[in-house]
Amino acid sequence: MLERFIGLLRFLAPGRWQRRRRLLSRLRYIGDVVARHGLGWAFTRIRLTRFLPAGWRRRFPARPQGDLATQEELGSRIRCILEELGPTFIKLGQQLSTRPDLLPIPVWRSLQELQDRVPPLPWEPMAEAFRQALGRRPEEVLAEIDPVPLASASLGQVYRARLRRPDGAGPGERVAVKIRRPGVVEEIETDLELLYWVAERAQAVLAPEFVDLREVAREFERFIHAELDYEREARTMEFFRRRLSGEGELHIPRVHWELTRPGVLVMEYVEGVKVNDLEGLDRLGLDRRNIARQGARLVLSMIFDHGLVHGDPHPGNILVEPGGTIALLDFGLAGHLRPEVVRELSRILTGVIRRDPEQVIRALLGLGIARAELDRKALADDLEEIISRHWGQELADISFTMLLGETLEIAYRHHLRLPRELILLIKALGALEGVGRQLDPEFNAFEMAAPFARRLLLREATVGLVGRVVEETREVAGTLSGWPEKLDQILDQLAGGRLTVRFEHRGLEETERVAAEVGRRMNAAILAAALLIAAGTGLEAWRGPARTLAVAGAQIPLTWIWLILLAAAIGLGIYSLRPVRVHLRSSRGAAGGREKNE
Repeated sequence: MLERFIGLLRFLAPGRWQRRRRLLSRLRYIGDVVARHGLGWAFTRIRLTRFLPAGWRRRFPARPQGDLATQEELGSRIRCILEELGPTFIKLGQQLSTRPDLLPIPVWRSLQELQDRVPPLPWEPMAEAFRQALGRRPEEVLAEIDPVPLASASLGQVYRARLRRPDGAGPGERVAVKIRRPGVVEEIETDLELLYWVAERAQAVLAPEFVDLREVAREFERFIHAELDYEREARTMEFFRRRLSGEGELHIPRVHWELTRPGVLVMEYVEGVKVNDLEGLDRLGLDRRNIARQGARLVLSMIFDHGLVHGDPHPGNILVEPGGTIALLDFGLAGHLRPEVVRELSRILTGVIRRDPEQVIRALLGLGIARAELDRKALADDLEEIISRHWGQELADISFTMLLGETLEIAYRHHLRLPRELILLIKALGALEGVGRQLDPEFNAFEMAAPFARRLLLREATVGLVGRVVEETREVAGTLSGWPEKLDQILDQLAGGRLTVRFEHRGLEETERVAAEVGRRMNAAILAAALLIAAGTGLEAWRGPARTLAVAGAQIPLTWIWLILLAAAIGLGIYSLRPVRVHLRSSRGAAGGREKNE
């Protein structure tokens, strides 16, 4: 109660009249839009109607009306409200679409369809925004610009242009110019202030058990500030360009840094057609089936081999150039993935392919943040029921989107919060599946993803085995390295008359023999580690049909060489560990026998 009272005082404090009027005006506009879409009861529930005109009260009933029959209908209305309220709320919907733990799954699915498209602004205010961001008028740096935008979104607009040549001899390179909308920063800051205030009231009134709405507001503030910064997007583009430079079939536009600021991004212009433009692909003479598989390989390699994800992979952000190269655009939601997220996703996929529900359950629990009273058995039963339902289907008939969506619904039901990166991955894989099947009805996303997931798990297992071999070797070496010092202590005690034992010279001979043997085992362990690394690297490099290596005129398949390296590494690893342990136990036993006889 005290927190709500303080919040109200802050909101209505004297000396903030202009700000208060602005916030109240915005709140009333939002209330009007919400009421028109039949969700006025939400305002009533969190007690916001007191800040609205008295004549509006009848538009805000105490409970949902009869025409709101399903959660799907609720989701559709929320989506329309967010689209009508503008930039802040469109981005809020995008952010909530990565948090299925906060919303009923039908509402969450509806937010996946949120469209970030708004009517374009005329060129004149956008030209002024360019000047304010860069400190120079567009005509000073651009020889030509098409005033009709290529794309218009809630935060900015993209134009086709040509740079001025340094020597002034006509137009230069073709570029795409992304300009942030004028006034959008101020509008978003006002909406953020209002959202924080509403989140505090809703937290106090509703007291949700498993979520802190104020933390949700803080997370959204970080998200939208990153989206507003075009320099950050440019850095992400350059990072992706460097990491994926070996992918010859992928094109990421080059950034013109001298013309890029937080409010303006100038990049290389990409000529091509949208990946789902079937007629356009046919005009270019490109094979749709090949494009589907080429795009799938690029997306899957980006995820499983490089740990990267493009968070907004709708067809408008994926172009196919005339030569068949695939170009990626808009890196506002792109980023790096934590290794454990990719690893557990790989285990989920391989678990589905192997028909192993227990593996899927372990991977999901490994990813989720569970409340203390989570009923693990109930969660396992629900997940196993979903997985078992798909067992009778062919892999080609199993949908990424359907299976993972049902899994998320179970997580939501059990209040299991999954990392945002996993949701972005599901969106990326869902887009991959949708576009792939549109280009080729026989496209099988699971079959395409399986080799990438298996290779990642094998690579991690190889690295883990090398680490265990090295650690075991260090442990044995550390134990034996202390023997000479301990022996010196015993001899000192013996010389000072403080220890009386029956000393036999053969014990020293045994120690020397063991030390020499351990040295050989350490060398073998180091060689085993090197061979394992070579084998793992060879497996990573080997793809497609078996290749051969010419040795003394004979062609030896690379698979044979890989198998030989792996077998040699395993053999040396066993040799480096097992004999030493058996010998040590045997030595201790022999010593005990001599002691008894004496």
